[in-house]
Amino acid sequence: RLNDLMRRYVEQLNPSVTEALIVTGGEPLLYKNRMFELFELNASVHKKIMTNGILLDDALADYCNRHQIELMLSHDGEPTEFLRGVDVLKNPDLVRIIRKFDILRVNTVSTKYNTDCLKTYQYIVDHLGREDFFMTFNPCFDTGCVNELIEGYDYAEFNRTLPSCTKLCHVVGHITASRMIWINRLSG
Repeated sequence: RLNDLMRRYVEQLNPSVTEALIVTGGEPLLYKNRMFELFELNASVHKKIMTNGILLDDALADYCNRHQIELMLSHDGEPTEFLRGVDVLKNPDLVRIIRKFDILRVNTVSTKYNTDCLKTYQYIVDHLGREDFFMTFNPCFDTGCVNELIEGYDYAEFNRTLPSCTKLCHVVGHITASRMIWINRLSG
């Protein structure tokens, strides 16, 4: 059950100043009932579920489609299994379910293992069997903790392939200008 503070907060969200209500994890699908309760508190704001997809089912896809809820699938292309431990796009039943979602966004964390945005996009299209999705590329950056993911990161390749990828699909790369400036500084 949600606490009163969280309930009041969600109830007061205004779609004119709130882009979306996004449930994330860990894995938010472990708490479906709580998530549904949260979503029902405010019908007017856009809703998103960020998940690795391992717990998706037909009932959730139907619920999301009825309520226009966006599925944000965390997937990094070919190195996903290495980076995340599992690649849901290699599971035919999960792929079938993912295809059912009306509003789909693939959220990619770009590390030194997947700096070619076109290659990442093509892997996802080939395994998912659909092109009608949004895609977000989030480059990994130095936090002092994940050096093995960024040492040798090819920022030039990332910057070269992202614009080409935006012509192919509904790509959102670098939502804020400051992040794009940061990328250009590192690659230039």
